[in-house]
Amino acid sequence: MDERSAIFVFEYVCGGGLAGQALPRDLVPQGRAMLRAVVDDLVAAGLTVWTTCDHRLDLQLAGAHVDVIESATACRRHFEQRASGAADTLVIAPESERILEQWSGRLKKLGARTLGCDLGAIRLCADKLATARHLTSAAIATPPTERACTWSPRTTSACRLVIKPRFGAGCERTAIFRPSQWQRPPETDLIVQPYVEGLSASISMLVHQDVVRLLPAGQQTIRRDGQRLTFVGVRLPLAEPLGRRCRALAAQVAAAVPGLNGFVGIDLVLAADPADDCVLEINPRLTVSYPALRAACRTNLALAILDPAAELKWDASPVDFDAAASITAA
Repeated sequence: MDERSAIFVFEYVCGGGLAGQALPRDLVPQGRAMLRAVVDDLVAAGLTVWTTCDHRLDLQLAGAHVDVIESATACRRHFEQRASGAADTLVIAPESERILEQWSGRLKKLGARTLGCDLGAIRLCADKLATARHLTSAAIATPPTERACTWSPRTTSACRLVIKPRFGAGCERTAIFRPSQWQRPPETDLIVQPYVEGLSASISMLVHQDVVRLLPAGQQTIRRDGQRLTFVGVRLPLAEPLGRRCRALAAQVAAAVPGLNGFVGIDLVLAADPADDCVLEINPRLTVSYPALRAACRTNLALAILDPAAELKWDASPVDFDAAASITAA
């Protein structure tokens, strides 16, 4: 076997990135679902696939070559070895604590080919404050965003606001509050935005330089537990004309953010008036939407990450997936 023709897939949570640390119970199912889905697709496409697996997890990845990881040192060693020898590498990791940026930076230092976004795009999109400023400068609607440590409730007319990490993923540490409830947090990495009323939605796209392929959009369910906001799941595809409104915003993002590549996810809000639709976040990586999109795709979705000309056909039947990326036909 010529490893130089192989694809290396590294999923941070299940692949050994947390070796020596506690495995977060909420992230392991997501990581497992994403890893298994993309590896299965790549193997089904007839490709040689290398990946890694934390020794505490029993992952069945039929047809893939799996390095079992028992320590952080071993994880870095195997990552560098496989990425250096592979034709392409796909890194799946959260933006939290700049984890995606750090592992993607290792690829750049190695001179390894990536199936993901370039480092500049990852740095921009992982930083929600920088993303908001960039989108605003590009005339793309997004909520006004400020650092929580310097923000004052006297500066807003909004009835409700959202506070969340500047570098985070999903609804991690995200809460809703009224200006009268404001207490300046001790953390310096939090941001404040006005809460935007409307339908929570997400859309994914595949980017290959000037070729942008927009995938079916979905409706998100976000649960409110007191002040806390929790991601519950998504149903796709989103009915028209709502899907068309998502695609219009996604196309604007693709044109405005340099360095996007491969699978990219976008979270947005569709308002009562389409003129008030806005982009919330850009996820410069493969997301938990991938397993659900794969279930709705009649062709090989991972192959389309590699080849912009690969055929994509979709099943019109609804698909639901939850926060653990468990999928059910709706």
